[in-house]
Amino acid sequence: MIYTSPIDNITWSAVEEFCAQGIAEGMYLDYKVDFPTKLDHTIAAMANTFGGVILIGVEEDTDGKPKLPLVGIPHDRGLAERVTNIVLTSITPPVFPEVAVCLDASKTKALVVIRVPQSPDTPHAIRKNTRVYLRTGNRNNPEELATLDRVE
Repeated sequence: MIYTSPIDNITWSAVEEFCAQGIAEGMYLDYKVDFPTKLDHTIAAMANTFGGVILIGVEEDTDGKPKLPLVGIPHDRGLAERVTNIVLTSITPPVFPEVAVCLDASKTKALVVIRVPQSPDTPHAIRKNTRVYLRTGNRNNPEELATLDRVE
C-alpha cells in the first residue's frame, strides 16, 4: 500500500495496483501528470493538515480518478532531489517528505511518489514565509490560502 509500505519498497507495479482501485483524489491524495509548478503549495498544504500522498506521472479523469495505463514522466536523474530542492527553497520551516522514484520495465519512464507527513511544526509557509495553505476536499482547488488563526 502506498500509504504504509516502506518508501523504498514502492514500485511502478505497486502504484499501478493502487491506481487500479480507482480512488479519486481528495484531501490525502493528489495525482499529477507531470511536476506541477505549485508543488510547494501541495506539500505545504498537506503538511499543514493531515499529510498525504502525491503521485506524479499519473493522469486523472474528470472525476479525479487515475487513468490507466499509467503515463509516467521521462526518467531523468535527480527526480527525488528535485522534490527536495523545492522543499528546501520554498517552504518554511522545511517539510521532509519521503520520496520514491519508481521505474517502469523499460527504465525510461518514472512515477514519483511523495509521501508528506502531517507536521507537528505547522504552519509551513511558502513565498518567503508570507503564504500558508491548507489542504481541503475541493478537487479543483485543493490548496486554500489560510490565516494563521485558522491554522492554529
